[in-house]
Amino acid sequence: MLANGSSAADVSDSPGMYVGAFGGVGLLDETSMRQVGTVITPFIVPDINVDARGSADSVVAPIAGLQLGYEFNQWDVSASGWSVGMAAEIEGLYLGAKPKGVLDIDPQALGTQYVTLPVSVGAVLVNAVFNLRTPYSEAVTPYAGIGAGYGAVFINGSNSTNPSEPGINHFNSEPDASSGGLALQAKIGIRADVTSNWSVFTEYRHVYIASTDYTFGQTDYPGEHLPTTKWNVDVGQQNYNLWVSGLTYHF
Repeated sequence: MLANGSSAADVSDSPGMYVGAFGGVGLLDETSMRQVGTVITPFIVPDINVDARGSADSVVAPIAGLQLGYEFNQWDVSASGWSVGMAAEIEGLYLGAKPKGVLDIDPQALGTQYVTLPVSVGAVLVNAVFNLRTPYSEAVTPYAGIGAGYGAVFINGSNSTNPSEPGINHFNSEPDASSGGLALQAKIGIRADVTSNWSVFTEYRHVYIASTDYTFGQTDYPGEHLPTTKWNVDVGQQNYNLWVSGLTYHF
């Protein structure tokens, strides 16, 4: 609690550890895609280099995660009941999405490629969270945080089709792949104390996963489709806009 008559930068409130769990849903923004490979032609006919580029529209994305943090002492910023606090936090979170890309092919004679990538992201982030105590409520605390870490991206059961070749998944010999990259996030929300140990929170958070690259298997339909090399797929940065609610236990 804030002490009456305390000067600016006085330390108050007891520090402590906390654990939490959260979940929610949001959207994965439009994401760029590129598929590159080579169709191997027979005899002296030149091989066909395929370069398909496009994007996937925004899709629904669920989120779930756990957090472990340590909340430091509050710092009084005035004698009227305002104080600022900080917490250091580590979070593990899961994100899921199923972007479906529409890619224009070069050479143009091959038409359009439709690529579906069921994405699962497992990310670990270290966060700095700042909160503001006000004289209006001891139980309700607004906060904001930023974090950085690593996101591992897994794609299982991908599909790459072309209307001119019905029934052909061009990744059929190996439709699974994985990659990873930098993960960043920002969040802003409100925490409400339920008891001296338990609190609930609701927040908006933005999660960013850097561009990733994948290698899928060659097209393998003997007698039905010309053989190909393995396919390389580049996925642009993933931006998730999410609404999250959770429960926290303070030790």
